[in-house]
Amino acid sequence: MDLLVTLWQLDPVPEPDNVVAGWGAFGIFGLGILTIALLGWSLVHRLRNVDAAEEKGLYDATDRKPHEGVPQDGPPAPRARGLKAQHAPQQDDPRG
Repeated sequence: MDLLVTLWQLDPVPEPDNVVAGWGAFGIFGLGILTIALLGWSLVHRLRNVDAAEEKGLYDATDRKPHEGVPQDGPPAPRARGLKAQHAPQQDDPRG
């Protein structure tokens, strides 16, 4: 307990005019902004590489997502609601 009192007395309270963030805090803030910008650039660069590899066919074709605006083979499947809808029998496709 005496140690806490001694440390409290050794650290005087500064005057309000002496309390400033300073250039060090400004530099840390700038480095934070620079880091976030670098991470954003890297993310965009990696995503472009992934898109280019997908277009070249380097990924499994069965995992390929359909492009927007391209019509699908049929209407979308209805959403299941409740247990009866989840276990309803499947209807055969009349086209084939």
